[in-house]
Amino acid sequence: MIRFTFRVLFPVLIGSLVLVCGPAQGFEVVKVNAATRTLQLNIGKKEGVLMGTLFNVYRKEEIGSDFGNFTFTTRVFVGRIFAVKVGLKGTSARIREVPSTGHKVKNKAILSGDEIEPVFVIPADDLFSPGEAMLRPEGLKKLNRAVGFIKRFKSILFKVRIEVHTDKSGPKKADMALSKEQAQGIRDYLVDTGNIKKHAFLPVGYGYEKPIASNDAPEGRRTNRRVEIVIEAE
Repeated sequence: MIRFTFRVLFPVLIGSLVLVCGPAQGFEVVKVNAATRTLQLNIGKKEGVLMGTLFNVYRKEEIGSDFGNFTFTTRVFVGRIFAVKVGLKGTSARIREVPSTGHKVKNKAILSGDEIEPVFVIPADDLFSPGEAMLRPEGLKKLNRAVGFIKRFKSILFKVRIEVHTDKSGPKKADMALSKEQAQGIRDYLVDTGNIKKHAFLPVGYGYEKPIASNDAPEGRRTNRRVEIVIEAE
């Protein structure tokens, strides 16, 4: 019996399975202090972190295959944290939020060794009218702020992953196509406005594949309709 393990790191959609492929990430939670409820990170001012910087937290998990004896190593979203104290080479952070739905991790607590990526989050409603891919003029100020966010991390930048997420109110195929078109529109704006090379961006439309809140209530649907501009480190 042969067992294969595939290590993947940037988002690729294969059927209904989201895998992650790309370069290894070097930034992580290095220590959890239960007494002070803080997390120590191996990233700081030197890399571009400021007070309040948000990070997505991910964990590698193995998933089995329905065919053959294959095992895939993927990354799952564990939660979001924010910087409360920033040093030159390290940061103290606290938990901002954890997903109430979506992929169920084996241990919901954020752990030492969990991977982190700086993220700039914008409610999708601020950028787009319902069902539209054209950027709203009143939302451009937030994208202009995102340009500064991206440039802060230029010393570690490998890719800027633009994720657009929807709620579950529309057909799956249509939501996927719309979110992809929206992500590409954001990329084009950031390229033109920020004078950033197009190849630095990876626009991804997830539709409603990766919810972080329940779609049963309006508040949860608003939370799920989001844009995440994520720094993938080299």
